[in-house]
Amino acid sequence: MSQTNPFTVLNSTSNDELKKVLLDLDLEIDDFDTQINAFKAEELLRADIAQANYKAYLDRCNKHSEPHSEEDLQDLAMGVIENSCRNVKEGEKTECIKGNASGYQTRNRKGGD
Repeated sequence: MSQTNPFTVLNSTSNDELKKVLLDLDLEIDDFDTQINAFKAEELLRADIAQANYKAYLDRCNKHSEPHSEEDLQDLAMGVIENSCRNVKEGEKTECIKGNASGYQTRNRKGGD
């Protein structure tokens, strides 16, 4: 019985409970415990496959969200950016534009507000 696999249902239910369900379905089964144990064994195999597939999926997702280079890591820096470093004067209207690999840059806006 796999208590740690979240993809199992039958294996977390007693044979007596499952036997009641099978009886309610009017199924003709000679040996309920043998059939239920076969269902549970198949479920464990399918659950192990599902869990492995889910882990592989999460690994692929995490791989796509990881920085791929030193430059990508620098793009994630959360340091303070001051307008004085951008040659922007106080009170000047600016807008963000997509810059090079280092991130966003500001530029003076033309025209009104």
